[in-house]
Amino acid sequence: MGGYHAHTDDSENISSMTSFSNSTLTGDDDFVSVPLTDVQRIAVVVVHFLTFAVGAISIGAFLYKYDTLRKRIWCPYLLLMGLVFFQIAGAFEIGNHYYEGNWELAGFPSDLINGNFYFFNFGATYLNALGLRKKGVPIFRRPILCCGGGGGNNKSTVVAGLLDVLAMIFDLILVVGFFITAPAYAVLGRADAVGILSGFAALGGFATLFRLWRNLGPNCGTLFGGLGWWIMVVCGIVLTSVYMSTGYEWLHALLGSFFVFCLIPMTVGILCATEEQVNDNDDGDNEENQDENNGLVKDDNDDVEAACPMEESTDKNLDIDNESNSEENKELKIG
Repeated sequence: MGGYHAHTDDSENISSMTSFSNSTLTGDDDFVSVPLTDVQRIAVVVVHFLTFAVGAISIGAFLYKYDTLRKRIWCPYLLLMGLVFFQIAGAFEIGNHYYEGNWELAGFPSDLINGNFYFFNFGATYLNALGLRKKGVPIFRRPILCCGGGGGNNKSTVVAGLLDVLAMIFDLILVVGFFITAPAYAVLGRADAVGILSGFAALGGFATLFRLWRNLGPNCGTLFGGLGWWIMVVCGIVLTSVYMSTGYEWLHALLGSFFVFCLIPMTVGILCATEEQVNDNDDGDNEENQDENNGLVKDDNDDVEAACPMEESTDKNLDIDNESNSEENKELKIG
């Protein structure tokens, strides 16, 4: 393959262990990686190209449930942009792996291609978390604590207000994370920026877990989607740390699989979205309302029945008056 390759067949260096400079993922001068075999390299290539197949399915699920998503979440457009960003990030990553490192993680310089991958990859996480916010709740708003509602438990009101403030701060962090990704990479470089950006992305993944579950359901399908998404992202991060400690390049196929296939549980969550949030007490409340309505109907019927005898007596009096008037008219004619 063209471009720079991390490992060569130079007879002067036949060791399977190759050291790299601080342009590697770890930024460690003494970092040593174990190169890929030909079979492992093929597996890494296949995993990366599966990004487009999984992404196409996710976008199809989004379009299928679009009417429902419009009723449930804050901005379906941002969710769609997040899914598209994942595809763009995959394209940049494939080009990056082809021209730098021969599909291995070690030996990457900080350049425009890798920087674009970072921007679209982390940006997708922020956009998904922001797009899945609850519908009708603006980012900038007065906290519940300041709204001064009457009645209710003061303690629960304070807790709700504090959670509302934390949610606003959380959303602002995601917005800041989206806009600082590119500048942070440009200033700090790949090795130093990855730690900061991963922290922001972890917050975004945590938000996606709960918002996918609660704001699209809640039900078993949306819970599976949120938990599955979060678990697979965490597994990918853990395997990245394992790679940085061991240098085994074959881990690239595994951690890449987790980051690619995390969209599958998210797709399941989108497909399980419901148009209205269902609470456990809804059935009981409906039954009570039905009983109350039935009672009102019965009371109304009783009132009507009570009024009917008066109407009947009035009708009888009118009939008697009409008969007497008709008899008087007859007598007048005869006379």
